[in-house]
Amino acid sequence: MEISLILSYPWWYSIFCVLCGAVYAWLMYRKEPLLNEVSSWTGRILIASRFLMVTLLAFLLLGPMIRTFSREVEKPIIVLALDDSRSIINSKDSLAQKEAIKSDFNKLFNELKSDYDVRQFSFGDHVSENIEYQFKDRLTNFTQFYSYLDVQFANRNVGAIVMGTDGLFNEGANPVYGPSRIKVPVYPIALGDSTVRKDVLIARVNHNKIAFLGNNFPLEILIDAKQAAGSRSNLTIEEDSVVIYNRSVEIFGSNFHLTVPAFLDAKSKGIHHYKVKLSPVDGEATLINNQYDLFVEVVEQKQKVLVLFAAPHPDLAVLRQTLESNLNYEISIVKVDDFNGRLNDFNLLVLHNIPSATGNETALLSKINESGISTWTILGASTNIKAFNEGQFGVTISQSNGQLNDIQASPVENFSLFTVSDELIETIKTWPPLKSPFWSVSVKFE
Repeated sequence: MEISLILSYPWWYSIFCVLCGAVYAWLMYRKEPLLNEVSSWTGRILIASRFLMVTLLAFLLLGPMIRTFSREVEKPIIVLALDDSRSIINSKDSLAQKEAIKSDFNKLFNELKSDYDVRQFSFGDHVSENIEYQFKDRLTNFTQFYSYLDVQFANRNVGAIVMGTDGLFNEGANPVYGPSRIKVPVYPIALGDSTVRKDVLIARVNHNKIAFLGNNFPLEILIDAKQAAGSRSNLTIEEDSVVIYNRSVEIFGSNFHLTVPAFLDAKSKGIHHYKVKLSPVDGEATLINNQYDLFVEVVEQKQKVLVLFAAPHPDLAVLRQTLESNLNYEISIVKVDDFNGRLNDFNLLVLHNIPSATGNETALLSKINESGISTWTILGASTNIKAFNEGQFGVTISQSNGQLNDIQASPVENFSLFTVSDELIETIKTWPPLKSPFWSVSVKFE
């Protein structure tokens, strides 16, 4: 470690600090009668202490700083990663291939660890900070692995990434684009069999983990096929060995992809185990990837909706009819003056013409803000806009002179939170316009 002293002013300024201390001590003690009453050594110590103290204070005004230099030698980091997906050992002698890969990687690790800081990872549908040699993952996601390295080794001395993989991926971006922020060389170790063989497989099944009792829920089955043009396979979904879905799949082309939507019924509560299967075709290389197991929990949990209204209105009947058509909703429609329940007992609050022009719902609006319940507010001709603006709904409405405009719905393109059918979009265009006040609306996002 090297230590050096630096000043904000030239070094020769320190001479004045010494002079300042000497002059101050001389002026302080040159006619001090107390020095005659103590020993000579005591007097010298007092003079020296005063001199050193003033000199040090003056020296500190020069802004001295102590700078230290330390050097720590850090070995370059080598990331040794292994693709832990099933396709790596997709061969007749998979056990021997697994042992050979394990032996070679251990040998490589022992050769590198003397000169480098070797960090081992396995990746597939998740990233693990050790090499597991399980080869059970159904997915290979290079993007997820690169993102993990970006977080772990940002601004670190990474020398290289050594990656054992067959290059096949079925989730995330193409691996040829490499890490996004760690600009280091990537050395691939080719594993598996590069020969494209005849194979029909279920690449992935997209599904919800939870479904509600009495509803049907969707599955999205992604089917791939290689070198199987002209073949036909049968897609089935089984529960407790009972086939509940069946569809024939005809394969076109040597590199075939198909997405099959399916809907299943949630008839009973509990965790349901479904098996998605593809029947084998003649000459198929492996049957391991012809089946996909998934689990869905069916729960009986109705969402409670409270509708508060200021006065009777035809909209209320439409709301009741629409919401009650879904078995997962439990609807309560109550006049605001008669409501004495707890807002936290409900999942959604619908306010119809509240705050009203004739009522006083200030206390209610305060409770709504405190509860944090999701609120859908429907405004109308009898709504008190001033009270609405003060209710902290996140929306502020500025009215004009009372003029009315004809307005009509217009679907927004590229909206991704939910979708509607093309038939509904065409029907919306035929709906008659509504009358709306001429106003401006500002939205506050928190």
